[in-house]
Amino acid sequence: MRKLKTSIYHRQRVKTYGAALLCAMALTAAFPLPTVAANSVASTTVEQQKKAKITGIVTDSNREPLIGVNITVVGSKGTIRAITDIDGMFTIMVPEGRQQLEFTYIGYKNQTIAVNGSKILDVQMDENANELTDVIVTGYTTQKKASIVGSIENIKPDELHYGTSRDLSNNLAGKLSGVIGIQRSGEPGYDSSSFWIRGINTFSGSNKPLVLVDGVERDLNNIDPAEIESFSVLKDASASAMYGVRGANGVIIITTKRGKVGKPTTDIRVERAISKPTRLPDFLDGPARMRLRNELQTDKTYPYYSDEDIRRTEVGYDPDLYPNINWIDAVTNDYAYNTRANVTVNGGSDFLRYALIASWYNENGIITRDKSKDYDTSILLNRYNVRANVDVDLTKTTLLRLNIGGYLQERRGPSNSVNQGLYYAMTETPIAYPPIYSDGTVPRRAITGTYSNPWGYLT
Repeated sequence: MRKLKTSIYHRQRVKTYGAALLCAMALTAAFPLPTVAANSVASTTVEQQKKAKITGIVTDSNREPLIGVNITVVGSKGTIRAITDIDGMFTIMVPEGRQQLEFTYIGYKNQTIAVNGSKILDVQMDENANELTDVIVTGYTTQKKASIVGSIENIKPDELHYGTSRDLSNNLAGKLSGVIGIQRSGEPGYDSSSFWIRGINTFSGSNKPLVLVDGVERDLNNIDPAEIESFSVLKDASASAMYGVRGANGVIIITTKRGKVGKPTTDIRVERAISKPTRLPDFLDGPARMRLRNELQTDKTYPYYSDEDIRRTEVGYDPDLYPNINWIDAVTNDYAYNTRANVTVNGGSDFLRYALIASWYNENGIITRDKSKDYDTSILLNRYNVRANVDVDLTKTTLLRLNIGGYLQERRGPSNSVNQGLYYAMTETPIAYPPIYSDGTVPRRAITGTYSNPWGYLT
């Protein structure tokens, strides 16, 4: 078949050259060439003598000829060039002093070859498929991106570092198409996002995607970004079919870092972040609320609050009897802080390779504390992650892998519900009582046996 194609190509090429020759003869008869001076002929001969004829063949990694490869002389700005034919052959005239040829071809890496006096070159080009050669983890194996049929998307591990939250689920929304994430609380320890891949598939059971870390099902929010080597999301049925009904809501596949051959390297990363609420509601203060209450009263003869009561509340005459409290400010701080630090040690030899990762995450909440007490009821969360991955080549055909990973998390906070405490802060009147009386007594109003005092309830 190859010989037949070549013969057809040569037959067409002969026809083309014959037509070109007839055209050239006709043009020569119609427009005779001008005479050339003797000195011009001599200089042209000298220039031709300064050029070297170089021939060669260009093939791919399988030694198959490449058709249409561009060959240019480096430094000629593309004026001296050639193109390979159907057999991958080329011929080019290289001037003296220009000893390098550049080979370019779509889908292959550019190459620059030094001539070094050679008359015949054998050039082999390497493929450069860019993203098509990216390796993606798909279930129990890896594939090149070009050969994947199902809907699979990758996230670069570095992108998962861009976030101040403990939970990876809070960083997925906006980075992946088809992923919906909702964060219902910002309280440390309870701020994980509910997320779905391509919507809600059922109303009767769980809609959570299946999360696998090195093939083992784990919680996505208890992994530190420093541990992750690759992060793949399998979205549709064709990509997650091997998991059956467990993959009906999508599958997230995470592989952790492994050791690489080379000298031990240590990477230390420390991040410090400041957080604050995006927006908190503003409420009327005590005097404004008292005036509004009087305006809403039908009988203006006997106002609900006297002018003297309003004045004393406004000037802070007696904070115990005439309080004026902004309960949101009383129970919250302006800012919260969090810190993330991790150390990664990687290295190994042809026989043994290791990757050791230790991480620490610390976060404070915005709920205040009673500083007069020895104990602290403000929110504090600490999480410690440790991972050790070791690969040992027992024989040429036997690889032993040891994966050890885990975390320890501790959380401190009020014994009562933070949501309920904030609800009290938004509904309690600012003139009922102060957070704490001047004698240290904590006031309260009995509502089904619980505090309505937001500050007392949370501290």
